Amino acid sequence: MLWLWLTTHAFAADLLVDVGDDWCATLSSAVAGDRVLLAPGTHTGTCAITPAGEEGNPVIFSVQDTERRAILSSTGVGINLLDLYGGELVVEGIDFGPTEINAEAIRLHAGDRVTIRDCSFDHIGGQAIVANTAGSTYSDILIEDSTFTDLTASAITVGCFAGSADCSASSVVVQRNRIDGAASGSGIVFERDAVGHIAHNTVSGTLGPAVRVGGDAADGGGVEAPAAGELPSTVVEGNHLSGSATDATLTVDGGPVLVRNNVVLSGTLGALVVTDPSATDRMDHIHVLGNSLAGGSGPVVSLDGWSETATLSFQVNGVWDPTSPGAGVPSPIGALPWAGNADCSSETACFEDITAGDPSPRAGGDLVGVGIEVADGLLPVDLCGDSRAVGDPAGALVSSLADPMSLTADTDPTQHCTTSGPDDTGIEDTGIEDTAGPGPRPGTGPDNRVPGTVDTAAPALPSWSAAWKAGETGGVSCSTAGVAASWSALLIGLFAAARRRQDR
Repeated sequence: MLWLWLTTHAFAADLLVDVGDDWCATLSSAVAGDRVLLAPGTHTGTCAITPAGEEGNPVIFSVQDTERRAILSSTGVGINLLDLYGGELVVEGIDFGPTEINAEAIRLHAGDRVTIRDCSFDHIGGQAIVANTAGSTYSDILIEDSTFTDLTASAITVGCFAGSADCSASSVVVQRNRIDGAASGSGIVFERDAVGHIAHNTVSGTLGPAVRVGGDAADGGGVEAPAAGELPSTVVEGNHLSGSATDATLTVDGGPVLVRNNVVLSGTLGALVVTDPSATDRMDHIHVLGNSLAGGSGPVVSLDGWSETATLSFQVNGVWDPTSPGAGVPSPIGALPWAGNADCSSETACFEDITAGDPSPRAGGDLVGVGIEVADGLLPVDLCGDSRAVGDPAGALVSSLADPMSLTADTDPTQHCTTSGPDDTGIEDTGIEDTAGPGPRPGTGPDNRVPGTVDTAAPALPSWSAAWKAGETGGVSCSTAGVAASWSALLIGLFAAARRRQDR
């Protein structure tokens, strides 16, 4: 068994990088299963790599001490901190920034199965995370539990404006992140033909939309309709979104998209705008369900280009429009599903204090008793994961929060629920498990290790310094004889230790 473990894990190791070491050289030389762990402190420089991880066995780029964070920063104008030309990589627990103007934190030029978790991005001079290289097809990107503050450009952009003609992405999940400030950009953007799940994020302080999605366009016009019984390929749910300095807070540029259980405070052009900027019949398979929408100096909700012959619905939403009290819900379009909405006669007639973070339904108010059962199972629960029933309040919540949401402190807005909140993202067919909940989140490396912590399971993996891995002066020789001798010594030591344990 020992020999089997050695042959299958021979190259899996913790590679420890001290401040001043060449972290890029170490990361570039890591192989599947290796963990590159940064020491506390500030590490400078930039890196362009093709990770050598494998499906189910990625390279992990993390920190040695989760209590004392490691920082990556650079001073080069227009040079990204981390350029990725492949996938199979987990980035966890690292603080990115500051960077100079036009310098992004992480740019994905290619790659599948990239996870970015529990990171922070502060004072980034370009976009924080972007995947929009022409000619690329991305899949299985997961960005979660991270914070984005005081950014120059957008926080997260996936896909190309022209759609699959330039690039596309599938199975993208962005969940439980806080974005607070994007001076000249947006919060979370899924361009046309970049599809996935945007759930339980808190976004404010953006110039452009807090969230913008483009759906999945068909080659000959229209959209790629979901198969019978399946949800739309893009779902935006359970987010707390506030404002846009120049645009609508939540913008949908085409279907198929499901927008449900969001709390949205209006930006300059409204809280929710659904429109087709390309005029290619993409207003189809769009469902706006169970949202709380409020505020603004213009129409809170704008639905442009909706046809009564398309598959569309607007149901169980609570809308407070101060410019048209009691008339914020758009007029029904033909026979489209349009029931269970509440037109708020005032903010306090519907919500406890939605502008201050409490969208709880006001007892005896306009939201109460108007909710309906939505067909096709598209709205089974509210933002907190509580089941919905006929006669429940309209809007994102069927009961009160324990305390108000915070745009400047929350990542996941459901932390304020009186219940434990949704167990997962609510989508059962994405193939991506949401592992939020009590206790440590399992790692994705060998032996289910938790990235960023020391693995104490026996047998322990060898820890090599950055100098060893990069072949720097003072490191162990990388010659064939040296490597053979090193492994021989390791084998002898392990066999001896095993024999000593047996003799006890």
